Amino acid sequence: MDKDMYCTDCPLCSRPRISEFHQRNPDILFVGAFPVDADIKAGPFKGKNSFLLRKLLDNLKSTGQVPLNIKVDYTYACRCSPAFNEETRKFEVNADIYAKCSMFLKKQVDDYKPKVIVGLGGDALKALGFKEQPKNMRGGIYHFRASHGIVPVVATFHIVAVNKSPGYLPTFEKDILKAALMAKDGMSDVSMDIRTPKTVEDILAQLDEVLSTADKSFAQTGSPMAVAVDTETTSLKPYAKEERVIMISMSHKRQEGLAYPFEHKQNPFTPEEFKQVYDKTVEVLSSPHISLVMANGKFDIQWLQYHYGMQIRPLAYDVILAEHVLDEDKKGEYSLKDLTRDRFPSMGKYEDELKQHLQDVWGAKDAKISELQEQHKEAVKRAIIDWWVGLSKEQRKEAYVPWVDRGYIGLEDISALSEVKYVKRKGEMVIPKKYQESLTKLIAQVPQHEVEQHVAFPVLEIPEELQIKTYEDANIDVLLRYAAIDALTTRMVLISQQADLGKERTKIASVEATLHTKLPTRACEEVMYDNTIPLCRIIAGMEYNGVHIDRDKCAEYKTIIEEKIKEAEDVIFTDVGYSFNTSSSSPDLARIIFEEKGLPVKKRTDTGVPSTDADTIKELADEFKLPFLEKLLAFRKLDKCLHTYIENWLKISEYDGNIHAEFDQKGTATYRLSSKSPNLQNVPFQLKEAGLNLKALFLPDSDDYELYELEMLSSLNHVKTVDAPTLCSG
Repeated sequence: MDKDMYCTDCPLCSRPRISEFHQRNPDILFVGAFPVDADIKAGPFKGKNSFLLRKLLDNLKSTGQVPLNIKVDYTYACRCSPAFNEETRKFEVNADIYAKCSMFLKKQVDDYKPKVIVGLGGDALKALGFKEQPKNMRGGIYHFRASHGIVPVVATFHIVAVNKSPGYLPTFEKDILKAALMAKDGMSDVSMDIRTPKTVEDILAQLDEVLSTADKSFAQTGSPMAVAVDTETTSLKPYAKEERVIMISMSHKRQEGLAYPFEHKQNPFTPEEFKQVYDKTVEVLSSPHISLVMANGKFDIQWLQYHYGMQIRPLAYDVILAEHVLDEDKKGEYSLKDLTRDRFPSMGKYEDELKQHLQDVWGAKDAKISELQEQHKEAVKRAIIDWWVGLSKEQRKEAYVPWVDRGYIGLEDISALSEVKYVKRKGEMVIPKKYQESLTKLIAQVPQHEVEQHVAFPVLEIPEELQIKTYEDANIDVLLRYAAIDALTTRMVLISQQADLGKERTKIASVEATLHTKLPTRACEEVMYDNTIPLCRIIAGMEYNGVHIDRDKCAEYKTIIEEKIKEAEDVIFTDVGYSFNTSSSSPDLARIIFEEKGLPVKKRTDTGVPSTDADTIKELADEFKLPFLEKLLAFRKLDKCLHTYIENWLKISEYDGNIHAEFDQKGTATYRLSSKSPNLQNVPFQLKEAGLNLKALFLPDSDDYELYELEMLSSLNHVKTVDAPTLCSG
């Protein structure tokens, strides 16, 4: 293929270009975004960023995880080296260039026939023809259709991202190892035994089998058997009494998954039947011969224990929290889907069937809503036309003269409004469609409240079932299969993680044996069982009950802050001489400060424009003592407090007067709890600009507080509440 005939209009056409592949039929082909100058001079992936990848491959070979004779090659989505933009401090290659280069990349794959491709970052994946978001693809195995057949593609991070964030390194290493194993041995899907009973009789029989297996296992081992448990729900708000658990899934044997309906509208039970299913579920979840294993266990605890009042066993193991104990800096890559992709890549896309199905179902809902909206639009248009046509010429004049006076319509529009146009069609006088469109377009320029005085507009009614989108919309059989695999993969991840935890114990024991002394350290597994899991159970209760907020006082604060914002704006606009957009990203603000006021530029943004962020404004205010800048700082604090805190708290506490914030045990690399939705760890309790104490808005519920204080003390005094789960021999 003659490259130059396609690239003459490309801004990179004259730039240096990397060479072709080094060898045919490589085991792994790494595809990056583009080469930098160092790669052009020394060879593909020879720059400082790529050193990490080459070193990682050498380490995997030296440890025997990757064969020494594995053949590796490197190329790029765009093979030309872009120029470095000094202003933006970035290499610039746009989407159009990648789209054009993709044909050369595909030809390279056809010519050199790699066994496996590793796509390094979003640009490489898009050039290979994938359209999903890179974050959603990471760790998955995808299929590239080449001339010689299907080539598996492992999606992973860009090398630059790994260099900037070392927390990505363990996950990046697993992705590389995954590609090497695929190139060496290939991978096959796990053989699964999926059970999805829907009748009460079949559900009870399956749950009895779980109990029987657990009893036999306990008799043999003397320890509770690990049972992975998961729930599918109608919402993410377990504290909302009207919401439901629609499915419960379990896995108690290798590669076996069980899922059954609970309160699902497509599979309704009578009250008596539901009680039978409920009681048997409690019997399983409260059995002393069973250890409960979950993924994001606090969520399932909130639903089963708090929402439904089930007396269940304490959580024994959480695969997501265990992964954080094993690798504390994976930058949010802790979901069950992430863990499945990393540890069992051939199963990494098991949710794709459900996702596609839900897209189709929800798309049909959206289409129905659009249809209703179009029908309503036509009904409104018909109501306007019927009203206007029904008026006499004098009545029309009385209506449109004020509209002209107020500037809603122009003088040139009077003729169209004054006389209704008719044409004769099939012996009848009708109003032409073009005139109807013109008429409704003119009247649409008039404020609706003025037209509503004369026209009874039809109300747009969209059924609630079309507006709400939940997993319950899915076909029940599709969702049952997905739920069963969720539980199955949770148990598989447990087995894999326990092997890793065992290695860590072995390392500690080996060092102690060498040194002939007991190390002043604790194994990760011990810390997890003694601290992490008990804390998870406490957080589940904290989140479910929430923090009570004084909504009346919150509304008062809202009024006070809005008044203070208006006062600050008056000072700012008076000083400047006119009103403007006070946002930090507004070009108006930069022009006023640095051009009209003539103040010095302290720093610039990534795009090269003068910065007007809070630090810059404070520095300028301290230096020049301008009331305008001081009030601008006060305005920003007030505005943030109003929208980020006060209004948001009022909105999210509407249901029960409580704020149900989330507390995340895996949100930081230091094991510190983080908070979100909303973040209650970052509240400016004193708002001096308005003379308000935001802390006064939070009200303790004395009874609940005493209850949770006792529960917390009990949990922390008896932290070793469960033993490590024992795996059933099956």
